[in-house]
Amino acid sequence: MKFKCAIFKSVDFKMPTFSEIDASQPKNAKVIYGGGKRRTKKIPFLNELHLVTGPFYELRNHIAPNIDFHMESTELFIFQDEVNELFLKIRYTNEIVAMFELDSKIIDEMHHYSWSLNRIEELIRSIKYDNKTSDFFIEKNIGDKFLHKSFDSYVKNNNKTIADLEKSKQKIIKNAVALFNSGW
Repeated sequence: MKFKCAIFKSVDFKMPTFSEIDASQPKNAKVIYGGGKRRTKKIPFLNELHLVTGPFYELRNHIAPNIDFHMESTELFIFQDEVNELFLKIRYTNEIVAMFELDSKIIDEMHHYSWSLNRIEELIRSIKYDNKTSDFFIEKNIGDKFLHKSFDSYVKNNNKTIADLEKSKQKIIKNAVALFNSGW
């Protein structure tokens, strides 16, 4: 079963509350979770919500590049199926950061994008460190001239690998941002 989600941000340090958003919806479309509150103890995907909020926090500068997240806070809200999307967009135009549907497949995709992005960034840092290590060998005259000559091709190949990894990273970011901004 799919649920509707929206991520709201604070405006002028005021965040829409659970009760405000809930009261603005028709009777058959209620807020299930949001603002640290929940309607019942049986919230769908409650144990997996960190797999949604974690990737959002990692990618928030790409999802909403115009927002200063050092000054603004964000909250995830989950709605029942009959939520009035148009009313939310009109009433909370400045507050809505992202709108998307949520089910177990989407949660898995968000987690996979986050995990992949972290592994790629880790590999890029590692390769850059290797390049600096080879510079250190040359600077301190460790090894002979043949070793120093091989470092040039090694660094060149590493830089090419870093460029390829950066392209992959941008594709992952593009796909993840599209998932968060997919709407209902």
